[in-house]
Amino acid sequence: MLRGPIAQETGFDPLHDDRVRLIATPPELALMAAGEAFDIILSSPSSSAVVAGGASFTTEYYRRASRRLADRGIFCQRFECLDYGIDPLRLVVQSLRQAFREVIAVETAAGELLLMATNSEGVFIPDDLPARLEAPHVRKLLARSGLDWSTPLNFPTYDHAALGEICDEARTWSNSSANGLLALNAPLDMMRWGTKLQDAQRVLTAVRTTPAPFWNREGGEKSNLLAGEVKLSRKSRFLEWLGDSRVSPELLRRLSEVVTQQKLVREYPESHWWEYRKALRQQLQDHPRSSIQQVKHVRGVKQAHPEDVTRKSYFEAFGEAVQRAKPTDAQIAAMEACLEPYDPLLSYFARQEIADLQARSDTDPVGELAHRLHVIHFAPAGEASTRNVASTIELLVRHPEAIPDDARRFDVLNGLVQTLRTRWESRQNTPVLTVARQLTDVDRSVVAIERAVTAMGELVPSTSLTPDDWATRKQVVDRILLRPLRAYRTELQATAQRNEGRTRAILEQAAEAKSE
Repeated sequence: MLRGPIAQETGFDPLHDDRVRLIATPPELALMAAGEAFDIILSSPSSSAVVAGGASFTTEYYRRASRRLADRGIFCQRFECLDYGIDPLRLVVQSLRQAFREVIAVETAAGELLLMATNSEGVFIPDDLPARLEAPHVRKLLARSGLDWSTPLNFPTYDHAALGEICDEARTWSNSSANGLLALNAPLDMMRWGTKLQDAQRVLTAVRTTPAPFWNREGGEKSNLLAGEVKLSRKSRFLEWLGDSRVSPELLRRLSEVVTQQKLVREYPESHWWEYRKALRQQLQDHPRSSIQQVKHVRGVKQAHPEDVTRKSYFEAFGEAVQRAKPTDAQIAAMEACLEPYDPLLSYFARQEIADLQARSDTDPVGELAHRLHVIHFAPAGEASTRNVASTIELLVRHPEAIPDDARRFDVLNGLVQTLRTRWESRQNTPVLTVARQLTDVDRSVVAIERAVTAMGELVPSTSLTPDDWATRKQVVDRILLRPLRAYRTELQATAQRNEGRTRAILEQAAEAKSE
């Protein structure tokens, strides 16, 4: 992966560095060996519910990692707990607390935790955390995950004291190689029925009984007094840990822009590709920013903020391209130049605009497909747009050369069909603005799915699927997607006829009243 796709995309091979050494050894054994201390130890083991991952969640493993950490070093481990209750998490956290001085947990998604530990003080609340997140290389890395640099500051976070409450409120053992408690209990907990995720969240978000260090850190006696009056949850955010003095107006503005992006996607499922223009223009007109300058260099003219300059450049490039029936490559490139660094009110939406402009000329299916797939794969939570997915299917069926490998093209089409199912499930939670448009979206989705299934049928010989496997897949697509959509279309047609009848009756009554 490093020498192939990653090196090709980034332009360099990270292994061509004298400081890099590859050691092909299981992590459990590598930590036993004597050697230098590490600033960071990243642990991404197999699922804790399987035997292969069990050795990475023991007290012994954590103690070995603790001994290999440098001063102010950080140990970080991914822990999946979507199908668990709270007990497996307690086991792991208790084991970590026995090996490290301070432990925190960051919830990156539902049922996904990053467990972080250190032996030094003040590591998890550095004064310059926002500035470090805004560094160019960090912004670029987070953007590759579809995240703005400010987003991690809003992740649900649990400090050392909160995790201690979670472990101490019930009798909690630590998981070791000797007792194997996690290996015994995790599979059983995963298989049992129940509202496990909700039960775990109730424990994680309960009212805390210990003082919150981030609450008392800045305000002295006043904050201590408030801490007794205000009920705090065990769940907090890095933003709260920073304190008011280190949360700048610029940071709050950035967070509000991320919220605006999610709001646009949620409230305008099929039109947020245009609604974002209004929000972006409003920010430029009503809330312009100035670039920070040294006093001795100021000559009476304020320099615009680099991000505002990029936004203005985008509108100029977009205005030129949209006026042409077939935009030129130079005009498309001018818009693409504004996609980085990541902008929550521009980068995601602009890719859809660029893809739609490229569709006018239909001369670069590879570039158009790349933008459309990026929009689909990096969609914010709650995305319910179906037109862009249908357009991508139509593009790939029309231009199979966009993905020359038949097996990969089959996988992409299969994934797009599945994405349509997810989008229509999300669409059920959004109100129907007009029945006619909803009917159009249903018809287009049905046609796209049928075309995808036909194209996939021709590609089956290039995959590892047997004829029986493909027949089963076709039945599944028909049962869980095509039939429900066709039934929904019948309901919409009946609704449209009733609305048309009501409208006709109202017009007839108005005509009769006018004649009288």
